[in-house]
Amino acid sequence: MNKILKNNYIGCTIRLNRLFGKDGFAVCVAADYGFMSVPFYNVYYLRKIVEKVIRGRVDGILLSPGQILHLSDLFSFRSAPAIMVRCDWINATRLPVLSEHILVPSSSLKRMVAIYPRDAIRLGVTAFVSYLFLGYGDSLEAENIKSLAELVNECHDVGLPFGIEPIPIGSRITGVNMSKFLEYGVSLSFELGADFLKVPYT
Repeated sequence: MNKILKNNYIGCTIRLNRLFGKDGFAVCVAADYGFMSVPFYNVYYLRKIVEKVIRGRVDGILLSPGQILHLSDLFSFRSAPAIMVRCDWINATRLPVLSEHILVPSSSLKRMVAIYPRDAIRLGVTAFVSYLFLGYGDSLEAENIKSLAELVNECHDVGLPFGIEPIPIGSRITGVNMSKFLEYGVSLSFELGADFLKVPYT
């Protein structure tokens, strides 16, 4: 292992330990929903909500890049929670299958990367999180996997832990096969090199 790779590995380990501690456990709160969803109460009053969450002494909070910029002052103290950044935008919350009150029609699932690891480091984040969609279609899944493979390498190049959130979605997904798709998603995320996972409860 060369010196640069070893140093990056150390950086990744330090950040993971900051988030999960030596016992490997953490309480994390996802507050990145405003990035994808229609505006609602939690988005309008996010600052007050995050302040309360921080007072509850959570270990990490998942935010969008813009939320980090606007709320950075809340994390500027010694015992502040670790910041996790959601790197990709999706239109899933606007799809008719998931929402009856969509503001902008969407005919198909779309995903794009909004921030890359080197930019995330400049925001002071501890971890990087991306979606992995399963069951919607082969072309989307292939494109998603290619993107994740590139992102995990970029994250590890700068010593940033990379997390994957497998999301079964689309007409192929039923209450019967949801857990099987998640099992596949967990396995695939591991094979792609994820350092940690964010898995929906079944």
